[in-house]
Amino acid sequence: MQIYAGEDTYASYNAARQAARKLAARENLELLVLEASDTTPGQLAGYISGMSLFDSGKCVLLKRPAENSDVHSYLTDLGDSAGKLILWLDTKPDARTKLIKDAKKSGSLYDFPRLNENKLSLWITQRAKELELKWSHELTSLLLEFTAGDRWRIENELTKLQTFAQATDGEISPEILRQLIGAEVGGDIWKLLDGIGGPDKKVAVRELEKLLRYEDSSQYVIAMLAREIGLLARVKSSPDGSGLKLHPFVLEKTRKKASRYSWGKIKQLSLSLLRLDYKIKSGKIDPGLGLALYLLVW
Repeated sequence: MQIYAGEDTYASYNAARQAARKLAARENLELLVLEASDTTPGQLAGYISGMSLFDSGKCVLLKRPAENSDVHSYLTDLGDSAGKLILWLDTKPDARTKLIKDAKKSGSLYDFPRLNENKLSLWITQRAKELELKWSHELTSLLLEFTAGDRWRIENELTKLQTFAQATDGEISPEILRQLIGAEVGGDIWKLLDGIGGPDKKVAVRELEKLLRYEDSSQYVIAMLAREIGLLARVKSSPDGSGLKLHPFVLEKTRKKASRYSWGKIKQLSLSLLRLDYKIKSGKIDPGLGLALYLLVW
């Protein structure tokens, strides 16, 4: 059994998927990708060991085992005996659990920490090169700003930019990047963030409604709001921007916003967002209603 986990879910999942494909090819087995929440211990045992004398079993990539307590207990008891099983955790591995302790001891735990800004910038540049995009440091900085460093979203946006470049046979300029990333069918997160800092909060609420209309983007909105609060705090701590490594445009824009908020207000916004995130994840409040009410208190 191999376990892939860590804060960098993009890297951990891609590594887990690659390992599963290699294992399946080497053992000449069918590869199954399963969600633990939709699987029982009995089903998992059958997939691994085989359903009959003539069935040698399957290679299984099991996602998010912690979401099913019965499956998690089964895996803990199973230990390293399941060589055809690869687990993917979408969180940092909990070193207190027996499953993680055993995997770490046997050398079968692969932990992927979040990349720092420099490494993330290098990865973006390399990925853009692989996609044959004409790229620049300014585009990297803007993409980091617009995506809050989310590698899943970065990959999606780079693919979108590649499609545009191939269709138009043109270069990607900062203006084009802003337009393409902002042109979401479900709304514009940047208009939302500008709206909460302006006199008319209805602008932000309208964009929120668009963002949530076609899919549940609540966690993305929360991540961007957390990023906005973090930027306000960083700029308020260093108004001249020394050591912040922010794009001049972003620095000036955030400096104006930060001047309108006290430290007490920033702390209140941060704590309220944490509470809202918990309530949404635990099903205590509708994401749309909770976020709309939260935007009005900015």
